[in-house]
Amino acid sequence: MIIKKENNFENNIETLKKIVEKLENENNNLEDSLVEFEKGIKLYNECNQILKNAENKIQILNEKLEN
Repeated sequence: MIIKKENNFENNIETLKKIVEKLENENNNLEDSLVEFEKGIKLYNECNQILKNAENKIQILNEKLEN
């Protein structure tokens, strides 16, 4: 089964929202908070890479349209 990057992006954003809510609303100990924060950073980096890839594709398409 192939998972589309868009689905990964949307899923990552939803998971990030849940992590932020958990960190804001729950009384986690420091170790649990750090684990959640680390997960959040990983998801953020994945989302950022997906967006950069999309930006590059758009730039390539725009360049093709100009030619």
